[in-house]
Amino acid sequence: MRLQKTRQFIIEKLHHRFVDSTYYHGVSHSLEVEEACIDICKSELSISKNDAELLQIAALSHDIGHSEKKCGHEQLGCNFITKNLPVYGYSDKEIELIRRLILATKFPHEPKTKLEEIICDADLSYIASGSYHDQADRLRKELTELFDHKFDSNIEWLKYQLDFLKNHKFFTEYAMNYFEPVKKTIISDIEEKLNSNS
Repeated sequence: MRLQKTRQFIIEKLHHRFVDSTYYHGVSHSLEVEEACIDICKSELSISKNDAELLQIAALSHDIGHSEKKCGHEQLGCNFITKNLPVYGYSDKEIELIRRLILATKFPHEPKTKLEEIICDADLSYIASGSYHDQADRLRKELTELFDHKFDSNIEWLKYQLDFLKNHKFFTEYAMNYFEPVKKTIISDIEEKLNSNS
């Protein structure tokens, strides 16, 4: 009951804050990260039901500050849950854990616990979602229009993606088994496109 009410509240706030769904960060991304956390937790027998719930809340909240502040928005997410979660019955200890999970999603990912590894892998689960190129196009639009990144050509954008994917690593066994093979295929596809244009 607590989780259901909290989810509804956070999702309503996400819809209010993210009015443009053509960017990468928004409601759909938060829901995808939550779903990935659930999937990974099912494969991790050591994760308690309560910890899995806290992961869901962190996943939904981790980018809620992105609409206000692009760099450092994780702290705004922490402020949001600190302010709003006590009314839903979350303890100070639970809120502190959620805060640490949100902060763990800051790039570059450097998780220190199993729960942090799960949310970091879930945060980039779009890589293996089957809609990578659509998501990448949304990210390019966001980087260009909101972060003032300049990609003068598609080749430059492909190189940007390739550099990111090659330097990224997954942490959980689930992600290594299910996400990593897809990532390797995407890397090969991008390298092939670059080679054909060289």
